[in-house]
Amino acid sequence: MKPFNLGVIPARGGSKGLKNKNILKLNGIPLISHAIRVANDSKFLDDIVVTTDSQEIAKVAQNENASVPFIRPKKLATDTSPMIDTVRHAVSEYEKLSNSIVDNVVLLQPTTPLRTKDDIDGSIKTFINQRNSESLITYNIVNSHHPNYMYHKENGIMVPIISQSSKSDRRQDYVPALIRNGVVYVSSRTQIMNGPKVYNNRPIGYEIPAIRSCNIDSEEDFFFAEFIYDRLNKK
Repeated sequence: MKPFNLGVIPARGGSKGLKNKNILKLNGIPLISHAIRVANDSKFLDDIVVTTDSQEIAKVAQNENASVPFIRPKKLATDTSPMIDTVRHAVSEYEKLSNSIVDNVVLLQPTTPLRTKDDIDGSIKTFINQRNSESLITYNIVNSHHPNYMYHKENGIMVPIISQSSKSDRRQDYVPALIRNGVVYVSSRTQIMNGPKVYNNRPIGYEIPAIRSCNIDSEEDFFFAEFIYDRLNKK
């Protein structure tokens, strides 16, 4: 039997790093609209729900014909609110209102607007086909920001995060480093309802090219996303 895959798009109103970031316009389109449109193009998502505490964001989402069947409680929309609580609430409310049970949850944050429908569908397909974990995260390969280049300071002295005593200086000799990019998360209902996080400690991985992995948390991120978006669409 085909599993039921629910897309969850979280978009709270408050944001300290970049004000109103979920409705900032990238190429004239609000970030949340980018998420909704690409989710609607997915062939593996059976339904999509937007969870927000903001009436303004809800109106933008509804203008995209997205379902906003409830307003998120304020206690789940603070700077410190764990994402797992937000997603768990969304799934619970969706199941109650639709009188159905979700099998898998696909988390699509508006702050990664360069994702494609193939990124979503490839992630879901990989999760369903492998299914040796309760969750999947997307990643990209780290090159110039490899952990072997990273330091922290102790009393003004630069100390490598990874010991360099036996490390080669040649990038080609480094073990590839992979970074979770937040473009797509896929999790079982069990993980969402019972786990401490949206993803578990040993998730399946699905690669998405770094060029589509921009995650907007600051004004600099937004400018970078605009530049990449323009370049990708010119191609």
